[in-house]
Amino acid sequence: MSTPSPRKRQAFRRASVRHKKEARTSYRRPRGIHNKHLICRRKGPMVQPGYRTPRQYRYTLRGKTFALVARIADIEDHKDIILAHVGMRTRLTLLQYAKEKNITVHNHDLDKEITHITDEMSKRKTKQAKAKEKTKAAKPAKETPAQEPKDQKEKDREQAEKLITQAR
Repeated sequence: MSTPSPRKRQAFRRASVRHKKEARTSYRRPRGIHNKHLICRRKGPMVQPGYRTPRQYRYTLRGKTFALVARIADIEDHKDIILAHVGMRTRLTLLQYAKEKNITVHNHDLDKEITHITDEMSKRKTKQAKAKEKTKAAKPAKETPAQEPKDQKEKDREQAEKLITQAR
C-alpha cells in the first residue's frame, strides 16, 4: 500500500503584493494598525500554527527521509543527509566522511564542494603567510627607532653628570 501524497502547501502572500510590481514573494507578517490584510481576512491567509506540514511528511525530500547533520556523530546510520549551517572546516570533514561511506548529501555536490573548500582554505593560508611576512619585515624597522631614544637618554644622563661634577 502506497503512502498518500502530502497536501499542497498553502501559498502565503505579502500584504499588498498585488499593487507593487517589485514586491518579493516571501511572506512577511503585516504589522500596521490599518493594514487591510490584518483587518479583513479576505485578502489571503496568514501564517498560523494550523498550517504546519503533517508529521509524516516533515524532514522528507522526494519521498525519502533525511537527517539534518552538524557533526560526524549525527550521521551514524543515515544514508540521506542534509548538512546544517556549519563552518568551512566542519563542512569539509563531513563531506569527506560522507564520500568515504557513500552517503548522499542533498544540499551539496560532494566533489565540487570539496575542491571549492580546499581551494578557499589554501587561499586563506597563503594570505596569512603573506601577512606574517609583512609584519616580520616591518618589525626590525620599528626596533631601530626604539633604540635611538635609549641612546639619547644615556647621552643626556652623561651630560647631566658632567654639569654636576663641574659645579662642585
